[in-house]
Amino acid sequence: LSSQVSAAVEAKVTAATAELQRHVIDDKLHGQMLSTRTGRLASAVERRIEAKGDSIVGEVFVNDSVRYAAILEHGGSTSPHDIVPDKAMALAFAVGGKHIFARVVHHPGSRFPARPYLASALSDEADEIAVALKSVAIAAAQEAIG
Repeated sequence: LSSQVSAAVEAKVTAATAELQRHVIDDKLHGQMLSTRTGRLASAVERRIEAKGDSIVGEVFVNDSVRYAAILEHGGSTSPHDIVPDKAMALAFAVGGKHIFARVVHHPGSRFPARPYLASALSDEADEIAVALKSVAIAAAQEAIG
């Protein structure tokens, strides 16, 4: 690839990954924006552009700082486990309007349906990404034939 075509491809891939990252963060999960509540998941959405041989690869991904990211995307279940306080002598929570204090809670495990936020954003943006990359490919082909 000529440096001009390579720069154009990189610019399109950069723009596409930036738009995809924005779409992931602004998408709705559980009826609210991914960037609301604590914002931990939204702040963990990253992008990377990398040249690999004659290719330029753009990725949008969630870094390892958010342990629950994969189970939200793909669904799954947790095993039964005990919940114990890590900074206090007891856990405190409300059940049916009553305040409960406990040294340990025996959680039965949970099932989570898939709520894809990465795959759905890519699906929503796929046509626009394809059009952008196709326009760069056409320009490169036209340059190659003169």
